[in-house]
Amino acid sequence: MGKAGKILQETKRFEALLTENFGAQGADLAEKTSAAAGELPKGIVEKLLFLAKLQAQAQAGERISSADAKQAGYWIAAVRPYLDYGAARGRGDRIRRTVGLIAFAVAAYFLYRVWKRRL
Repeated sequence: MGKAGKILQETKRFEALLTENFGAQGADLAEKTSAAAGELPKGIVEKLLFLAKLQAQAQAGERISSADAKQAGYWIAAVRPYLDYGAARGRGDRIRRTVGLIAFAVAAYFLYRVWKRRL
């Protein structure tokens, strides 16, 4: 499998993950990325749009330069964790922050009570 084949394989996988984890709808990777842009970090969106451009080139039969293929490898490795675990990560972070805030408030209350007793 050549450079273009590997890029196409990964971008198709990313399309499926965007649909599954973020509910993104669209005809291709660029449209699905735009649909999920509000739920993804800006850098990830930029990387996905770069990969979408390379996907379009590969599907049109255009040659992908070695530099672009090398960069695509880096971007694929950077994007994969966000798409694999994106939906669960977003909900879990909110819950974790809420529990942390409650724990902080309880600890602050008890510290205040201990400090007030000593005076």
